[in-house]
Amino acid sequence: MIRCDYCGRFIGYKTRWNYTPFGTVLDYEPPDSVNICVRCHGGMTEEDIERIKQIAWLPLAKIEVVN
Repeated sequence: MIRCDYCGRFIGYKTRWNYTPFGTVLDYEPPDSVNICVRCHGGMTEEDIERIKQIAWLPLAKIEVVN
């Protein structure tokens, strides 16, 4: 199961937001991606989203699995 990195709730695999931040200079691999539930993403301000854009190696994207 995947957990929201902001609130800690379990997230269904079908709908979530995800981004990968830059690591440090000493990292050999990129850090783990950050998962955000739909509820936490809905509560973010424009400033929060801009901050994520500044630190994201892979940009913030909505992940939806369609059966």
